[in-house]
Amino acid sequence: MNDLLIRLDVAASTGHFPPPLVSDLRAALIQHLPDANRRALQEDLLRQAGYLLSGTAWQKAQQLAAIIRRWSGHAQNDPIKALLYQAAQTGRKLPTSQRHLYRILTSNPFTCQ
Repeated sequence: MNDLLIRLDVAASTGHFPPPLVSDLRAALIQHLPDANRRALQEDLLRQAGYLLSGTAWQKAQQLAAIIRRWSGHAQNDPIKALLYQAAQTGRKLPTSQRHLYRILTSNPFTCQ
């Protein structure tokens, strides 16, 4: 965290926020959110990834489950894998079952559960 603060100070003084700094800062801030907030954030990011796929919600869940199982865990230029990387930064394990992903893709994020 100390290195992150030094980088943040340099960025603030220069007015330049490089993307890796923004990513690291985002990850550090997410880790301090309550678990319920991290879960909601992860589910929102998974929904966004699902919107980028074609097919029914069940087909999207199937595709997303396959992508997650094959994914290396690294940030990539692919928009779906970039969203998965952000979802993984919540510190919560990514769901890999089609049924769990289907529930996430079809749930309304604005209702209490």
